[in-house]
Amino acid sequence: MRSALLLTVFVAFDHALLARVGRPQHSVGFDFSLDYAVASIHFSNHTFVDVATVQGGAEYRQAMRTFMSTVANETKALPFLQSSHGFIQQQLPAWLQPIVGEVCNHLPPSWFRDLHLTDTARAFAPMLHTLKTAVESYLVMVDCLHTISISLPRSISPQLHVSLQAAASSLSLSLLEPSLSRLPAGVHAAVGYGVAAKCRNFPTDDWDEARLMLAIDYSRAALTATLIHEDMPLYRTLRTFHSETLGGAALDRTCSSPDHIELDCTAGLRAALTNITQLPVLEDEDAKEMAFIQTIVIYGESASDLRLNSVLRDVLSRGDDDDNDDGGHAMRFIVDGGQSSNPVSPLYAAARGVAEVGWLVLDEPPPDGCNCNDFTRRRKC
Repeated sequence: MRSALLLTVFVAFDHALLARVGRPQHSVGFDFSLDYAVASIHFSNHTFVDVATVQGGAEYRQAMRTFMSTVANETKALPFLQSSHGFIQQQLPAWLQPIVGEVCNHLPPSWFRDLHLTDTARAFAPMLHTLKTAVESYLVMVDCLHTISISLPRSISPQLHVSLQAAASSLSLSLLEPSLSRLPAGVHAAVGYGVAAKCRNFPTDDWDEARLMLAIDYSRAALTATLIHEDMPLYRTLRTFHSETLGGAALDRTCSSPDHIELDCTAGLRAALTNITQLPVLEDEDAKEMAFIQTIVIYGESASDLRLNSVLRDVLSRGDDDDNDDGGHAMRFIVDGGQSSNPVSPLYAAARGVAEVGWLVLDEPPPDGCNCNDFTRRRKC
């Protein structure tokens, strides 16, 4: 009788525990910029907390600059599924590899945790560790964070994704969905602001038509502007412009120089924004012209820079001012933090967005019908 009672209590406790911890309680998003990274948490009740802003070290900053300038040339990454001691074995003569492998199998895995990381992975690992610690400190839980989503300024190569996964794996983390980090941060910022295109939640919701989005990541270090074609559930980068000479700090130096007192020190910024917003653009499939930028997203630590906003307003208001109010639209995103119910800091917009999309993956609904709000099923709609 006592055994049966204890078994009943244990089963009831076990079911209660599963009910409490079986469903994810939060999703975490990291956004990597050139000189810093930020972290945000999306909770199951659809609230957000912006946790940390971390300045990157020299290796992180160099890795980000290399990524932004030569994203397609990242070729030295190792497959993250390869074990650390497997990497050690490959550096030894063939006759010695089986012996070392047998010895390594009886040693703690933590002894080999970082030995297989490439230089790129090592550059990102300290930043990941600091952000992980900050999130766990906020949650008042140790070693509770195991899954993350990362947003970067532009689409990444599979090789760089492997390096990021390797760096995350060395900290007992995993990247939630490879396709999340292959979208430019501007898409995630639009989600964070609440202005991203909507996909059909069959059969009730409307389907947003294909449209153009201008995403600008502005910081002290650089200007990154991306013209994106939104055609849910697909995103296509049409144009990308990146310049460290047009970042906030560099522009401050240019505009304070005696050589530019009589000149327009924002001429380079104006030219860059004019080129990337040149309209019309053509869609690939039916050669349809798109002559209007419907969504403008500005994010990053210097998103509210008055100089940037003034130039952008002028550029987007060129031609017939009565028919083009994009300049005011851009300003509204900055001042009001997008169209979400609560203002969103431009610094955390992309981190919030990638955390929100990550939540849709973690909290996957039952497969009844076609739910395009579930990121993993959008292509099937």
